[in-house]
Amino acid sequence: MSIKLHFKTYLVILFFCMACAENNDSIPEEKPPVQPLGQVAIEFVGLDIENESFTLNTLGSSGDILESNEDMEQTPNYIPLEAGTYKFEILSKLAKHQTIEDVVFSGISNEFTIKDGDTLNISVEIQAIERQGWVEVPNTPLSKRFAPSSFVIGQNLYVGFGSSIQNERFQDWWVYSIENNTWRQLPDFPGGKRFAALSFSIGDKGYICLGYYEDSSRSQEFWEFDSENESWTQLSDVPGVSRSSATAFVIGNKAYVGSGNVNGIDSTNEFFEYDQSTNQWSPISDFNGDATYGFTSFSIEGTAHLIAGVINVNQRTKRHVVYNSIDDTWNEIDEFPGTERLEGIGFTIKGKGYFGLGSITNIVPGVDFWTYDPQNMIWSEVESFPGEPRFNGTYGSTGSEGYAGFGIKGNTMYNDLYLFYAVND
Repeated sequence: MSIKLHFKTYLVILFFCMACAENNDSIPEEKPPVQPLGQVAIEFVGLDIENESFTLNTLGSSGDILESNEDMEQTPNYIPLEAGTYKFEILSKLAKHQTIEDVVFSGISNEFTIKDGDTLNISVEIQAIERQGWVEVPNTPLSKRFAPSSFVIGQNLYVGFGSSIQNERFQDWWVYSIENNTWRQLPDFPGGKRFAALSFSIGDKGYICLGYYEDSSRSQEFWEFDSENESWTQLSDVPGVSRSSATAFVIGNKAYVGSGNVNGIDSTNEFFEYDQSTNQWSPISDFNGDATYGFTSFSIEGTAHLIAGVINVNQRTKRHVVYNSIDDTWNEIDEFPGTERLEGIGFTIKGKGYFGLGSITNIVPGVDFWTYDPQNMIWSEVESFPGEPRFNGTYGSTGSEGYAGFGIKGNTMYNDLYLFYAVND
C-alpha cells in the first residue's frame, strides 16, 4: 500500500516539474533595447559633379577603407553608421581608357565622430585633380592615315599630311585646341601632298622639312608656318644629302636636322643647324658613332637626347646619344634599358624626357613607354600606350603634356589621338 502511494507521489512531482519547465520555456528572455544607428547626409561643395560617376569610400579613423560604393551618381539621402570616427572620400570614376572629356576629381571630408541615434550633415569639398598618364581625344575629324606631320605652338596642336594604305597622299591641315578640346580645319598646305615630313616648332612658328612627295620621291624642301596669320612660306632647302628616317630637335631658337638613310643601304651622320633669327642653315659636327637612321630625339636644357635607331642597314639598337649645343659635342652614354627599336616617339615634359613605342621588329610595334630623369640619369617605365599598337604615327609636346596618334599596323590605319600627362613622382 505504501509503495503505491509513494509511486503516485513521484509521478505527481514529475508532471509538476515538466509543466514548470514548459512554462519557463514560454517566457521570453528580456533583451537590452536596440540603439538606432547614426545617420549622415553628405553635401558636395566646390566642383560641380552632377551626372558624373564616382566612388564613395567610408574611411575609419586610421584612414583604412571600411566600405566602398562604386559607380554612384548621387549620394543616398542618409548613410547609416555605427558609433565611431570616420571620414568620407570621393573619387571620380577613372575608366581604364580615359578621354579628355572625362572629369577627374576627388574630395575628402573632415574627420567626424557620430554617436548612436545622431543625425549629422557632412560636407565634402570636390576639387579637380591633375590628369596623369594617357588620355584619348575623341572624335578626331581627320581621315585615317600614317606618317602625318605635326607640331605644337602654345596650346594648339597642328597636324596634317600623311598617306593612306591605298597610297593616297594628303595635304590637309588642322588645328586642335588642347585647352578647348576643339578642332578646326585650315587651308590646305600650298606645297602639295606629302608624307613622312619632319616637323618642329620654334616660338610661334612651325616648320616641316624633308619627307616624300606624292610620287614617293624625296623632298629637301623647308617650309615655315606662321600661326598668327595661318599661312605658309617656303624657305631655303635643307642642305646636305637627300635622306629618309632622319631626326630633328630644337634647342632654344635653333633647330637641328640630321642622320637618316641615304639610299636604302647607307646612312649618314651629318647634322645641320637652322638659326631662326638669321634664317640660315650651317653644319655642326657630325655624330661620331655608327651612321644611323630612325633615331628618336628630345631636348632638355641645352642638350638633345637621341635614342635607339638602326645601324648596319637593319641592326636595331638601344643607344642613348647626347648632343651638347654649347660646345657642339656628341657623347654616347648608358643604353636605354628597354628593347631595341627604331622610330619611336619622344618628347619632353617638365624637364624630363619620354620615349617608347616604335618598331621592335618589322611586324611588331612597341607599346611600352619610359621616362628619363637627366639629373640622376635614370630611366623608369611608366604607363604603356593604351591605344592599338602601330607604326608611323606622329608625336610631340607642349612642354606640359605630350601627344601621340595616327599610324598603321598591317592593313589597319588609325586616326586616334592621345594626350600624355606626366605621372607625379
